[in-house]
Amino acid sequence: LQAGKYGVRWASTGGEALAIDTKKVLYVDGIQNVVKILEDLEDDRIKDIDFIETSACIGGCIGGPLTVENLYVAKNRNRQQMEDTPAFYREIEAEELRDTAWEKPLIHYDVSTLDPDMMKAMEKLRKMNEIYERLPALDCGACGSPSCRALAEDVVRGKARMTDCIFILRRKIKRLANEMMMFDNGFTDGTEEENENQ
Repeated sequence: LQAGKYGVRWASTGGEALAIDTKKVLYVDGIQNVVKILEDLEDDRIKDIDFIETSACIGGCIGGPLTVENLYVAKNRNRQQMEDTPAFYREIEAEELRDTAWEKPLIHYDVSTLDPDMMKAMEKLRKMNEIYERLPALDCGACGSPSCRALAEDVVRGKARMTDCIFILRRKIKRLANEMMMFDNGFTDGTEEENENQ
């Protein structure tokens, strides 16, 4: 299978939305913006939209961490490639699409529930809030979670550790270094006293 003009456009923000046959589309890039849009959607603040395209990376896939080119150079190349590519190479036969189709139904997993048992879920929520209070609330994403609250939830679920946060890790390393220095100083002082006694 080869991508046509609209397929090539998918690499940039808005590419998927432009391929949809409706004007009621919304596209957003950047993880913070994506989170905001999804929260607005969850709170029913977004109305009259048929399709929402979200990209965690600024500029879409071509602005991602594995892109070797500068974002703006990549955007320009993508635009040129789109202009040089026909809208469609050929009609796709149903037989060719068989390998891309799902054979099993999708199963819904409720990821928002901390525990099926309400009492355990309440206890986990309490722990999650305690852990969140100890985090810097910068939402830098360096730990691999999109926000400090998400990291706190991952810690409670056993999928992450507090030291995944680089700020917590730095504090812990600093404390250990201070303890080692104190131990080393105490050991040195004791040795000197021993030598004096001899």
